[in-house]
Amino acid sequence: MKSRCDAIIRDIITGNSGPDFLKNSTPVAHLRGIIETPQGDSKKRSASDIVSEAIYGFNYPNNFSHVGMHAVVPPIKCFNLFKSPFFYPLSKVLSDLEHLSQVKTYTADEAKQLYEKDIIMEDILDIDATFRVQYGL
Repeated sequence: MKSRCDAIIRDIITGNSGPDFLKNSTPVAHLRGIIETPQGDSKKRSASDIVSEAIYGFNYPNNFSHVGMHAVVPPIKCFNLFKSPFFYPLSKVLSDLEHLSQVKTYTADEAKQLYEKDIIMEDILDIDATFRVQYGL
């Protein structure tokens, strides 16, 4: 599933697919700039290099009665999307569906533990920091 998601994001960044409003958006243009013109001492990267850092997940509860997956590629400007216990990484959702046939929501105790030590957010901050160093941002 992640490889399919990566392929879609790669095609959007390279301009090979996606709606015009997305292909021509400022964030996508910024990512293209990183690929085409490296900054400072950073080396030139491919779209695949950038997409390998993509973070996929869902927010729950959702204000709408549909599922919307987020695909976020560093550099990340706002981390509110990833706050626990509302962010469910794609890996957790897929694992729950495979083993439980439904997504298990966090219990009150699990949510409290996630607030105290948010390991999901720590991983995301790490990915973002590494990306910024690699690309001289």
